Amino acid sequence: QLLTMVTVPVFAGGFVLAAARADRGETLRPLDVFAAFGSHVRQLVGLGLAYFGLLVAAMMLVVIGLLALAGGSLGDEALAAMPLGKQIVGFALLAAGMFIASLLYWFAPAAVVLGSFDPLRAMRRSLAGGWLNWQAVLLCGVMLAVLLFLAMLPFGLGLLLWLPVMFVSVYVAWQDVFGSGLPQRG
Repeated sequence: QLLTMVTVPVFAGGFVLAAARADRGETLRPLDVFAAFGSHVRQLVGLGLAYFGLLVAAMMLVVIGLLALAGGSLGDEALAAMPLGKQIVGFALLAAGMFIASLLYWFAPAAVVLGSFDPLRAMRRSLAGGWLNWQAVLLCGVMLAVLLFLAMLPFGLGLLLWLPVMFVSVYVAWQDVFGSGLPQRG
């Protein structure tokens, strides 16, 4: 999974660069989706590693929270014996943690390849833009999740369409939130 977490931002950056080329009216070539492997690979791999670390930290916090709610043990019996209210609080903690983690990553590949941000600044920028537009990000995320489910039905072949749609939607969202010009660093 670590390899996936490290390579997905590089592919995301490549698709964002290809979408930017198309937006400028330039002709796309099949190898354009690999453009980030040459120009931004270090920053995007760093982004993947930073995101992986943040996900691990968030999961540890959720486990600590669940341990506190369950009275110190997380076995199946302890979780089943937990009152419904505490189960709902635990689920809400998990959902909030995952949503904040996704806000940290949502715009980050675009911030790296379009704004030349380092990984941590890109994640801060992503969180700020996502937080200000959390309803739209949540709606887009839910729609992409439904489309992912549908893409998986025909033996996963729908991923050939879903992946570019997902990555290009990040570029379009970046344009909507941060404008058509390159954002200022800071």
